[in-house]
Amino acid sequence: MSNFRINYNSEWIDPDSEKKLRMDCSNTAKYIYKKVMDINLPRTSYDQFRLVEGAGNFTEAPKLPNGKIDSEKLKKLLKTGDLLFWTNTHSGIKEGLDPPIGHVMIYMGKDKNGNMKAGGANTFGKGRVMTKGGVDFYNFDPNKSMGCFKDKSGKCIRESEFVGFGKPPL
Repeated sequence: MSNFRINYNSEWIDPDSEKKLRMDCSNTAKYIYKKVMDINLPRTSYDQFRLVEGAGNFTEAPKLPNGKIDSEKLKKLLKTGDLLFWTNTHSGIKEGLDPPIGHVMIYMGKDKNGNMKAGGANTFGKGRVMTKGGVDFYNFDPNKSMGCFKDKSGKCIRESEFVGFGKPPL
């Protein structure tokens, strides 16, 4: 899909159905899961998280004693197709969500150098094709911020956090 050069949250017309889709993170995951697995995911990242968690398929990210994600342990746990979830990625997250899930991508596996890869839509970052976010494949570093929750003045008051992963029920 990166060859279509779809910017984050822009409208895109699916060439197969000619339906207009807004390609934010959750709609991109929804589209890919439907296209590849014929599985209908809910529309929002929070509802996708709840689906995975409700099926008993959610796994919290393993942590090191310093609080960072244990990337090596995580790499052994992840399976291609797992949905990846982050909290506090933007200020538009509805109040009262527990946890405040605001971003989702799909784990794509490891490249030939052993680097973890994620597919989906991102607001920023360099992907395989896109240079400033959009629908693409990205390096997946679970300790890297994916945004933040900002106060009214625009100052980041809470950094995003990768919280875990899992597959929706098949």
